[in-house]
This record gives sequence, structure tokens and C-alpha cells, in this order.
Amino acid sequence: MQRMFKMAHAAIATNSQKAWSMTKKIIGVLLIIAGIAGIFLPFLQGLLLIGIGVYLVGNHKMIDWFKQRLHKLKEQWKQRHKR
Repeated sequence: MQRMFKMAHAAIATNSQKAWSMTKKIIGVLLIIAGIAGIFLPFLQGLLLIGIGVYLVGNHKMIDWFKQRLHKLKEQWKQRHKR
């Protein structure tokens, strides 16, 4: 009986994780679309929405790549604007 309960609980947990993953991706895509519109509309923060959307949709490799590029840009900015 306990074994069946554990198996059922594992199946429910797996399904809820899949549902949450799909929900995050849908919200991420909607935020990316709103962000693209926000580039042209003055009342939406386009780049912020795109960034959040990419974070929700993207895999960790893409996020790590983005962080590395951002770090390089910061370093270049510091190099160019030293006083």
C-alpha cells in the first residue's frame, strides 16, 4: 500500500513539475513578445521584459553565455572609462 502511495506521489510530482515548466515557458514567450512590442512603445520596458522572458524560456547554457557576455562588456566599459 505504501509503495503504491509513493509511486502515485512521484507521478503527481513529476506531472506538476512538467506543468510548471510548461507554464514558465509560455509566460516567458509572452514576455518576450511584450518586450519586442515594448521596444517600440514608450510605456513598456522592452529590454527588461525580453530579459525576464529569456530567463524563463532559456536553458542554463544560454543564460550562462549571456552572463559571460555581460561581464565582458562591463570589463570593457571599465577599461575605456578609467580616470
